[in-house]
Amino acid sequence: MTGQSQFAGIWCPSITPMDNDGSLDLNGLSQHLKRLTEAKIDVILLMGSIGESASFTFEERLHLIRKVRAMSSLKMVANVSSTSQNDVLLMAKEAFKQSDLAALRDIQDQIGTYMSLYAIGEDFVTTIKYGIA
Repeated sequence: MTGQSQFAGIWCPSITPMDNDGSLDLNGLSQHLKRLTEAKIDVILLMGSIGESASFTFEERLHLIRKVRAMSSLKMVANVSSTSQNDVLLMAKEAFKQSDLAALRDIQDQIGTYMSLYAIGEDFVTTIKYGIA
């Protein structure tokens, strides 16, 4: 493969602000994403590398995926990792319904990775896998 990835550059694992009652603070997230845009970040990682994804319910994660695209023009990658293969697929499908929103998942094992990539298949443009060696 040659050329530069469309997700090249400076990535920022974004925080996900919460209200006092523990629900998603979409206004606070919008303000935060505006600051990241002004700081010239290239890619925003949602529910990313610090374990935030496990802190939210499946419904909250879907809600965030559905709302975040309108908050910034930056490239975004949503962490869709889950212990449930069905949840991974549903969140990935929802992420790809949004314009330029890619999906990232952790690598569990070879069979699980193969199954999820096969299920995601040609319907989606970008899947990003990551793991710790």
